[in-house]
Amino acid sequence: MKQDFRNKIIEVQGRMFQVKRKFPLDQLNLNVDDWVNTLKQYYHVDSLFKAEGKLWLCNEIKTIEYEEIKNKTKGISKRRKKHSRNSRKNR
Repeated sequence: MKQDFRNKIIEVQGRMFQVKRKFPLDQLNLNVDDWVNTLKQYYHVDSLFKAEGKLWLCNEIKTIEYEEIKNKTKGISKRRKKHSRNSRKNR
């Protein structure tokens, strides 16, 4: 059974990557000028890794800083929407 590697998430040096393709190194000709950029453009990836006898084509998952917004006044937005609908009907 073939292992499904697409959309697999891996961690490399504390950074997360989504695997798009894997190729056995012995099946690739890497003696081509600018092969790294050529593969990145063709497969729409931003990172390449050599590991476990394979070339891994991946996209980095960017980490963002965010602050969760908590709604302290529940239900107000629903009342406002209902009120605005009623005011439109009366016009």
